[in-house]
Amino acid sequence: MAEVATELGVAKPTLYRLAGSKDQLVRACVDLEAERLLGHLHAVDMEATSALATMSATLDAMRRFAQDSPGGFRLLFERRGPEAQQAVGRVETGLAALLRRNGQPAERLEIVAAGLLGAASAVVSRTQATR
Repeated sequence: MAEVATELGVAKPTLYRLAGSKDQLVRACVDLEAERLLGHLHAVDMEATSALATMSATLDAMRRFAQDSPGGFRLLFERRGPEAQQAVGRVETGLAALLRRNGQPAERLEIVAAGLLGAASAVVSRTQATR
């Protein structure tokens, strides 16, 4: 919390007054990054005619998110805490809803969305690690 307060240019008591606690601050950051990722997913064309095109669109969104917010990507996909897992679950649900709205077959879309998001995050993580 001291490092965050210093980075923001506020006193530590002010940060605690604004954020409540370290856990609340982490939760707020994770939620913000999940919403940011959903925004990237909504910005790509999910009206794909093939599974490969859908995967490619998801990967494009994930790459842009990781480029725009590398810390947010790490927070969501490299953090093992329950906040990150819940936020990624919400992103998976949002991706499934997006796929459903864009005419993808409705059968098991939550599993498909989880697989797409997991595969895309793994590709982006591997790409970032080789740089």
